Amino acid sequence: MTNEVFHIAIDGPVASGKGTLARALSKRLGVPTLDTGAFYRALGVWCKANSIDVGDKVAIERVIASVDFIAKIDKAGMTLVLINGEDMTGRIRTAEAGQLASKISVHQEVKTFLTKKMQNIAKEGSFMLEGRDITSVVLRDAKFKFYLTADTRVRAKRRLCELEAKGMSNGMTLEEMEQDIKIRDERDMSREAAPLRIVEDAIIVDNSNMTMEETVEHIYNIVRVGT
Repeated sequence: MTNEVFHIAIDGPVASGKGTLARALSKRLGVPTLDTGAFYRALGVWCKANSIDVGDKVAIERVIASVDFIAKIDKAGMTLVLINGEDMTGRIRTAEAGQLASKISVHQEVKTFLTKKMQNIAKEGSFMLEGRDITSVVLRDAKFKFYLTADTRVRAKRRLCELEAKGMSNGMTLEEMEQDIKIRDERDMSREAAPLRIVEDAIIVDNSNMTMEETVEHIYNIVRVGT
């Protein structure tokens, strides 16, 4: 690895393993990762807690015009999000938070607002960002672009296991989780505001039959050779 400043952009559908991959690569490469999903989750959860309909375009526009939104990375490498001084970080790792994030992200005003926040942080040095529109919008000039994906059933199993381990599954069945993921995929790929898509220069990695360790090693080697 060199001292070159560079960005790694990772896109992909829900439960493809982007967050886990980014955290593992961050340790291997010594490059901090910015959890962009936390931005949308935090804003969605805050809106619901304050009785604001995330589907109400006018109401959401008022929120982003007045809210004090701060995102930063702490000493442990965790992405922290504070809204009006309230730390939202510990409240966003639920299935409901993911749904709220998916719904609020359809608004172009939200995309523009949060994209600027992400880009300002990324200007500070080498960063790894993962999300839905990192390669296509947020970091179009990233040196490394990846699209991480997996079979829908595989992703459903992964997400359900993750939530069960945290005691947050709320009795959801595998079939229900798979349907939930299909709905989110459709919403993310068909929205007008920066839909999830594969850009021409992205490296596609289907990890349906790969362990996370294998996925990390595969992408690590690509980045290591290219730096």
